[in-house]
Amino acid sequence: GRAVAEHLGDAEGTLSTLLEEDRERLLTSLAQSAQDGSMVEQEVRLQAADGSLRHLLVRANVSRNAEGEPLWTGVLQDMTERRRLEAALADARSRLEDVISNFPGTVWQLKRDRAGREFFTYLSEGLARITGFPAEQVLGQASSIFYPLLTDEDRARSRRALELAVESRQPVAFDYCLNLPGQTQTRWVRVTATGRREPDGELVWNGVVLDATEQKTLEQDLRRAR
Repeated sequence: GRAVAEHLGDAEGTLSTLLEEDRERLLTSLAQSAQDGSMVEQEVRLQAADGSLRHLLVRANVSRNAEGEPLWTGVLQDMTERRRLEAALADARSRLEDVISNFPGTVWQLKRDRAGREFFTYLSEGLARITGFPAEQVLGQASSIFYPLLTDEDRARSRRALELAVESRQPVAFDYCLNLPGQTQTRWVRVTATGRREPDGELVWNGVVLDATEQKTLEQDLRRAR
């Protein structure tokens, strides 16, 4: 917010606009540069004339004048907008994670590379509530980690549904039951997924899993009542 002429010959005035913590870091870096000739590269925050906080990236190389005094020549890059966007993105991600973590189900992404290796790249925390598996335990694993919980028929149906999602480029939905260790009641889940083939040949599925046990129990009760 100050004119260039106001900064010329007034290093102390310029440095005084920096936040104290950043000013000390920059002075330390300049002292080290004067001693060993290293390049200065520091991001600093300063209080602009209008009261706003600005982020600047300082890059400078040191040389010596005729008297042997250090002189720095460099550039200042305004990083304010970039840091604002990063903060906004981090805030959006935080809010999204908050929504997903409280979602009554599981959000997931599964990939299969060109070599046929399959692995989960994302799983929300709701996985543990439905399957008993912590998300971090399953992340990076293939979908076959759940096969011991499925019947042979459900395994085959789930594979066919995922392949169909890629071929048709349409959402698919299917139900199957989980035989969870230590539980006498069968847990039903409903899976909805979309699939696509990437330009590099990778297959990607995105989907959600919901606990359908209550709905299935009601359906069975209605059938028996008839």
